[in-house]
Amino acid sequence: MEFIFYVQEVEQEEKIYNQWLHTQMTQSLKEFKDQQKYRPLRKNKAKSTTKEEQQKALDFASQFVKPRKEGEVS
Repeated sequence: MEFIFYVQEVEQEEKIYNQWLHTQMTQSLKEFKDQQKYRPLRKNKAKSTTKEEQQKALDFASQFVKPRKEGEVS
């Protein structure tokens, strides 16, 4: 789903940019986006995880995949 939003956002950004290029460009691209009420589809904030959550995820994944030691060949 994230990829679909990404592709749509790129297309939307390109359309806004092309519209701005074909105007008299009396304002900056940022001002033009604000005037057009442009809003990205995705939220750019990455979810932060705690050390505890990371360890819990690693423990869960270790049930299925055993990490190799350094220099170990399978």
